[in-house]
Amino acid sequence: MSNIRIALVPRAELWSHRQALADTRARSVAECDSELRFMDWWYFQGPARGGAYAGAFDGNRLVAGVGYGIHDFVFDGRTVRASILSNAITHPSYRGKGLFSKLILALIEASRQEGAEAVLGWPNPTALKIYKRLGFTELFRPIQLIRPIAWSSIGLPFGQLGTLATNALGNLIDRSLERSGKDYVARLETPPDDELMELMSGAARPHIDRNGDYLSWRLANPDTSYLQLTVRDGAKTLRAWGALRRPGPEGSGRVRIGCLVCPNPSRKALAAFLSGCLRQARHLGATELGWMGRYSYLCTLFGSLGLLMKPTVTPLVGVGVRGAISRFVSWDYQEMDSDVF
Repeated sequence: MSNIRIALVPRAELWSHRQALADTRARSVAECDSELRFMDWWYFQGPARGGAYAGAFDGNRLVAGVGYGIHDFVFDGRTVRASILSNAITHPSYRGKGLFSKLILALIEASRQEGAEAVLGWPNPTALKIYKRLGFTELFRPIQLIRPIAWSSIGLPFGQLGTLATNALGNLIDRSLERSGKDYVARLETPPDDELMELMSGAARPHIDRNGDYLSWRLANPDTSYLQLTVRDGAKTLRAWGALRRPGPEGSGRVRIGCLVCPNPSRKALAAFLSGCLRQARHLGATELGWMGRYSYLCTLFGSLGLLMKPTVTPLVGVGVRGAISRFVSWDYQEMDSDVF
């Protein structure tokens, strides 16, 4: 292990490590191209103009790596930079040797050099122990909300009677949604930038700065396709907006709701939005609709509209670099803010 060195990988060299990534993932080089396109986009193309990828090298061979993208957060009108980690890999032969810790420490220092106030991550249960040893603090556990498109799927394990019962209950919930949101109209459209930015300005809780440049970049996630859904009232005023990720080639069959903006959310406006999401999910042949968030009031409203709430297994974590990590505890986290969307 004395020959292992840690170094930042320039963007121009990222693709030269295709074979090493394929070896680590035990996949073909072609199968890893999508991941490399994502990494290039997430680390180096964000509107906050920053990002890094750190690699562990045995000679010239990449054996482990992890990177971050820089994002601007808004706290009480003040812009704060933070790094969000993603895509950690370690070759099976090099696991358990402390490389991940060294990579994270290198990225913390790189974040400091880029003026970030914090480094944030969402580890799996194994990595969580390492993050804690490195001084990361648990911030909160995102809440995942999921509902089937066809309610009968929930009752399948209970036979025909269970299928009929859950299907009947689901139909009642869906009809209730339509009645609740009847004063609003949900439709697919890309609203004018000035109208959308005005809606965004109503967000009071700390959040990632989802300005026009951010949204243009975020919806350009490579190998991923999105739809935009708006909700308007009788006066045609924009009341809510969100992005829907189409089901991907991995076969999950889930339509995912990303950045949902609904200032002072009402049950009626969210019911209209959710009804619109369900229509699009059925049109796409999806089996599930999902959302992930932090804002408990919004989660509660979604739960009252038929989405099943479940806290995630591990929390988001963070470490202060230049400022206090405590401010991120109140982050209005939504699934669009991380690379899982």
